[in-house]
Amino acid sequence: GDSGQLQWGGEMLDIGTAVKDDGGAILLMPVAPAALPPVGAEVRQTIDWTQCLAARWQREGRSGFLLPLHVSLDMRLSDLIGVDRQLEQLGRNTQQFIDGMPANHALLWGSRGTGKSSLVRALLAEHAHAGLRLIEIERDHLADLPRVVEQIGKLPQRFVLFCDDLSFESGEGDYRVLKSVLDGSLEQAPDNVLLYATSNRRHLVPEKESDNENWKRVDGELHPSEAVEDKIALSDRFGLWLSFYPFTQEHFLNV
Repeated sequence: GDSGQLQWGGEMLDIGTAVKDDGGAILLMPVAPAALPPVGAEVRQTIDWTQCLAARWQREGRSGFLLPLHVSLDMRLSDLIGVDRQLEQLGRNTQQFIDGMPANHALLWGSRGTGKSSLVRALLAEHAHAGLRLIEIERDHLADLPRVVEQIGKLPQRFVLFCDDLSFESGEGDYRVLKSVLDGSLEQAPDNVLLYATSNRRHLVPEKESDNENWKRVDGELHPSEAVEDKIALSDRFGLWLSFYPFTQEHFLNV
């Protein structure tokens, strides 16, 4: 029953566990190798949301997990210039969310580099002490929303799920899948979960001139084609739309 070692070339080698069989002969049972994590595997941590302010949803096979992030709280609302109207509206919506009052999922759309993501991160810095937390989720992983919501729905903190660059290129049909996921996940979401997304398009999907060819006139009113309605319906899942426009020269110089 003792651990077996063998002297070989002046060195003592571990070779297993020594046991005796019925005839008294000593047998060496090999030692099972220690299990090693797969190469490149993420090290999972149990998140302490009293200390952790942000995480990212990591896809893993057919499921996934939340990976804690170290975030800087250097970005302040007072640092943002030229987005006063957007700041006021999203700030009020976020405050209502923290206070447990009704709040809207928000779509921030407009040109790149106009402060959409910075505004969301500044709101985290402003309200982290009040229990606001941020979870980043990629567009291609939004089908996992039910799994994410399941993990955080009963926690005391208030979670903004943040999808940066939620838009689709022409020919991508994923937006129809996303629409059904949002219908289920957002309409039944617990009151401590809200979705904020940024996009460079108001309707998330490219709009073509040909989309307008199939509009129908019914009783004197124009009705869009089914394709147009599909595209508009996705962005309609957000109750608050905020537009961000390219900087003017004066605005650029102020920044």
